[in-house]
Amino acid sequence: MSLIRRFEDIEAWQDARELTKSLYQAATTDRFSKDWGLRDQTQRACVSIMSNIAEGFDSASQAEFLRFLGYSRRSTSEVQNMLYVARDQNYISESAFQVLYEQAEKVRRKITSFMKYLRSRTQRVHTFTLMLTHLKELFRYRDLLLSLAIRDIKVRYRQTLLGFAWAVAQPLSYMLIFTIVFSKFGQVSSDGTPYPLFSYTGLVPWTFFATALSLGVNSVASNMGLVKKIYFPREVFPLGVILGCLVDFLVASCLIAGLMVFYHIPASPALVWLVWLIGLEVAFLISLSLLVSALNVFYRDIKYIVPLCVQLGLFVTPVIYSASKVPEHLQKWYMLNPMAVVIDGIRRVILHGQPPQLPSLLITTTLVVVLGFVSYVFFKRVEIKFADSV
Repeated sequence: MSLIRRFEDIEAWQDARELTKSLYQAATTDRFSKDWGLRDQTQRACVSIMSNIAEGFDSASQAEFLRFLGYSRRSTSEVQNMLYVARDQNYISESAFQVLYEQAEKVRRKITSFMKYLRSRTQRVHTFTLMLTHLKELFRYRDLLLSLAIRDIKVRYRQTLLGFAWAVAQPLSYMLIFTIVFSKFGQVSSDGTPYPLFSYTGLVPWTFFATALSLGVNSVASNMGLVKKIYFPREVFPLGVILGCLVDFLVASCLIAGLMVFYHIPASPALVWLVWLIGLEVAFLISLSLLVSALNVFYRDIKYIVPLCVQLGLFVTPVIYSASKVPEHLQKWYMLNPMAVVIDGIRRVILHGQPPQLPSLLITTTLVVVLGFVSYVFFKRVEIKFADSV
């Protein structure tokens, strides 16, 4: 393919221009010109083919350019549909219809071939370079990301009496129930610490994880109206959900300090490990949210599967019980669960003043980084198909 320096160099645009000339000429016939609605809609669709190619050429990213080319291709199909209406109403002859339809089909094929070329060229670009480009683009849309996070928080607490207190109410309610059922009735060990504090330090990060993932899975699909209208990095939807839930997490975490004072648990220098542990949980959440939100656009079963997996995950994560109660021969497999490493590490740091298990933390961090990279690459590969899937 020859070097393209201007949108005028694109063959699909050149053919679209010729189609527009031919169609405008056909629309000057007596009967066609008097059907203002059909004439104007057909002409607008034809102009849209050229305009989307030209506008997309100056896009900030190749994904955005592909999006505009998709709009242009759909406009071509619209023109072909309008030609059928014009022929059926005898506004144009059969021979004129055949010529115009073939011109439109030629444009559509050129656009499709150009899109395939761009996608194949994208795949040849070094993956890390492409990822860096996507991250820079996401940074440019940081204000939109913040706005979406604030919107989610406002929607969640709109017309509520307690407001942000609900962020504390959920883990606090579970703490009271778990204390009665598992500590008093079930005699579940809490490694020598008061069970209310023990369970709450596990419930706060788990509630953050469960809520953010359950909301994030449908974040893209529920905003298809925006996805179809304008371009922006689609990952802002799951990221916005996570940011909103992170605020709830920080609010709920404040009660941990109060419980530490109440139960005379001293703060220790080991608390600095919380930055790594919380960062690990956020990274894990982002990785999973990008993956499941993209899959949910194409397979709506995902939005039912994820909440079920989250409910089952409670029992394979040390929220109710201590990780030390897991049999020794299963420990290495059990600690492959990132949330098990996070919650066990948070308890070690807060309740015992000890650092987390470093080998498990390093392995989990590596796994989460790999998962995050794969999930982001997958998300960016399929996001150009989001608007066409509904």
